[in-house]
Amino acid sequence: NDIKKVFAYSTVSQLGYMFLALGVGAFSAGIFHVVTHAFFKALLFLGAGSVIHACHHEQDMRQMGGLRKKIPVTFWTLVCAWVAIAGIPPFSGFHSKDAILLSAWDNHRCLFWIGTVTAAITAFYVSRAMFMTFFGEYRGQAHPHESPGSMTLPLSILAILSLGGGYLPILDWLEPTLGAVQVAHNGTAELALYSTFVIGVGLAYFMYVVSPGVPDALANRFKGLYTLIYNKYFVDEVYDVVIVHPIQEGSTSLLWRTIDVRLIDGLANGVGSLSRGIGGILRKLQSGNIRSYATWIAAGAVVLIIAMSITGGVR
Repeated sequence: NDIKKVFAYSTVSQLGYMFLALGVGAFSAGIFHVVTHAFFKALLFLGAGSVIHACHHEQDMRQMGGLRKKIPVTFWTLVCAWVAIAGIPPFSGFHSKDAILLSAWDNHRCLFWIGTVTAAITAFYVSRAMFMTFFGEYRGQAHPHESPGSMTLPLSILAILSLGGGYLPILDWLEPTLGAVQVAHNGTAELALYSTFVIGVGLAYFMYVVSPGVPDALANRFKGLYTLIYNKYFVDEVYDVVIVHPIQEGSTSLLWRTIDVRLIDGLANGVGSLSRGIGGILRKLQSGNIRSYATWIAAGAVVLIIAMSITGGVR
């Protein structure tokens, strides 16, 4: 429900697309998607910042809605990022996704279908964010206002790049180094690709504009699955239990309490205590009393004479 986190996770999704391109040998297409992704993802993140600024630092999309009339410049620039990341032709994301998925069609049909389903999911989640933020009735408490020109001008520039960046001849520029992307335009593959956009956007529109009660109903109907996905498969919790806590406990009990406190500190403190003890004993010999020194000298002389007598003297 955090608008910034939605776009942050979408970056992970699009990185998956880039690696899909590498997996099917379409290296130029992968880099092409890096470029187009830079345009529309920068626009999404800066646009999210503009929305948060307009809503007085509110990031929860459940506290937004109906903002397209209140912040029109931010809305229309984000529409450009929306259609680009969703892969709607002829905008930038479509060109790079088209090259990747059609390369997958030629090289690995299973990966093509995985990428196609993911394209539908991408269209769905970005449409969900847009519908929750800009459509319906405003659900927040603050009074939204349009961002200043220092924020909307970069959005406008990125909007142009998001719309037309797919026509940059990136594949031609990369061909001498990475080779050409061999894409055989297959009608069945492209039809499946186009259908995913319609399905993703249409499903999000139905669930978050036409019947906004559907998500809650589905969450209650599939509560276990909803909880699992909502908590990100509990990856963070499992990581804490398996990795973080054992390292913290090991560092505390072994490295700190045993090695640091008992061994290192104990050794250092022991040397200091021993030095103080020896110093305390020797200090008593340095009383400053001349008669005491004379007594020690006489006693030493007696001990020396006795020792020489026992050993037979100095030879």
